[in-house]
Amino acid sequence: MRTFLAVFIVFTVSADKHVTINGTPGHDVLLPCACSGRNVSREVKWQTEGPNVTQMFNHTQTTETFWGKYKERGKAFLSENRENCSILLTNITAEDQRKYRCIFSINETYKKSFVTLNISDTNIHFQPVIGKHQRRSYCFYIPIMFVLGLSLLLWCRRTVS
Repeated sequence: MRTFLAVFIVFTVSADKHVTINGTPGHDVLLPCACSGRNVSREVKWQTEGPNVTQMFNHTQTTETFWGKYKERGKAFLSENRENCSILLTNITAEDQRKYRCIFSINETYKKSFVTLNISDTNIHFQPVIGKHQRRSYCFYIPIMFVLGLSLLLWCRRTVS
């Protein structure tokens, strides 16, 4: 039972997050990545997804670096808040439309957060949309966590008695 609980909790905590953001050319857009509990001695990376993975940002304990076309247009927030791995892209263009991933470490496990940036010329609101994977995961995990909690409570009562 303990092994099952440990494996399940690791699986639940390590689930990847996916957010879709809408942007308009010429405006700024925030690519969110909450990284609370991250291992600050490990690096944080932002990369583009696709056939050619491009490194766009890297943060270590001593340096923060944006590369390529993101060098002059990126701003990170880790120096202000070590649990905020989000980056701000300024003056976005149609070429910025793609999927991005934020990679960081909690203990010895790497976590990923995915952001899909959609660019449209029409005037749209900059409200993040929760991805279908995220909605499904909460609906799936809540009853399982309840059953696990109840099992743990019963196990504790049994061992105390």
